Amino acid sequence: MDRAGVDPLLPGLLDHLLRLIDQIDTQRELMGNVVDASLAIGANRMNEVMKKMTSWGAILIVATLIAGIYGMNFKNMPELGWHTATSAPSARMLLTTGGLYVYFKRKSWL
Repeated sequence: MDRAGVDPLLPGLLDHLLRLIDQIDTQRELMGNVVDASLAIGANRMNEVMKKMTSWGAILIVATLIAGIYGMNFKNMPELGWHTATSAPSARMLLTTGGLYVYFKRKSWL
């Protein structure tokens, strides 16, 4: 000990402790960034899945809507007297479903 009663090793020890605290803070920040990146990757994957599910839902809802309208047993529908009464709605369903499939495929949603 010196004359002031302070151990000469204490300033060096304080310097080491401050460096260690800085390293711990840096590591904590890096871990937080890794967790944030992992969450972002998971969110991006979920967004891709949601796009695919939404696309398939949109494709199927059109055919469901057309089938629902023609399945209501209306008595006064002008199309019922036509000889293409069953093939026209089926063709519409196929065309719209196929068109939506091609559209979503081009957008890389499927």
